[in-house]
Amino acid sequence: MKSFNCFILLGLLMLSMFALSQAQNFKDDGPVKCGYLFDGISRGRDLGRQKKSYPISANWQDFDQRDNKNDLITYQFAIISQERLTKTILNSGPEAPTKKRCRYDDGLEGGDPDVVGWTTLTFDGKRSTKDNEGAFRIYDLDLKNKYRYYVILSATIHDENGKDETIYTNTDGVYITERDNYDDDDDDDSEYLLLLLLLLLIPCCLLLLLLILLLVARGRGDDKYKTVVQRTG
Repeated sequence: MKSFNCFILLGLLMLSMFALSQAQNFKDDGPVKCGYLFDGISRGRDLGRQKKSYPISANWQDFDQRDNKNDLITYQFAIISQERLTKTILNSGPEAPTKKRCRYDDGLEGGDPDVVGWTTLTFDGKRSTKDNEGAFRIYDLDLKNKYRYYVILSATIHDENGKDETIYTNTDGVYITERDNYDDDDDDDSEYLLLLLLLLLIPCCLLLLLLILLLVARGRGDDKYKTVVQRTG
């Protein structure tokens, strides 16, 4: 009888854990839509690696108010290193599907951020905004080479009925390189310089070809036998 009761209790415990996990599954039907969070300061661009001396930065977009565009949103962020990485955070990021990209908890599984604690972003001195996008930089961080750092963002919407809802998302991490003279923008600069070089070479090559053609045409008009006309008499 005791063993039977134990099985019942175990079954109820598993059922409650399953129900709790299902309740935490993100459903993109709340008052604020699941947006996107990227590493880097350039809107909509995700930075993969950066210099050690650079600040950690992030930009977000598409955290739209679903029902009322006048609802205010409060944004908070935290920064963690790879040492605090969890499966939830690893499976998130801007490329993840909605149900994994956003969630109702911070994903730290009870721990605290190890780089920058939860900080409220301000907008012209105000703690809340109607904007669904933004960006920020954090300077003077003691970053480690060959480490990856993640930004976690929370968006709390305050509707007219006084009901708040908070959703969380995070970046897919930015990698700190050993070389202090390299970041992802270097690749873009290299491509730009190569394109610029090609644009300069093309007219130079055309001018050189035109010069060769002129020389050839002029050579055809010359007397190749070097004829000398002499007067007699």
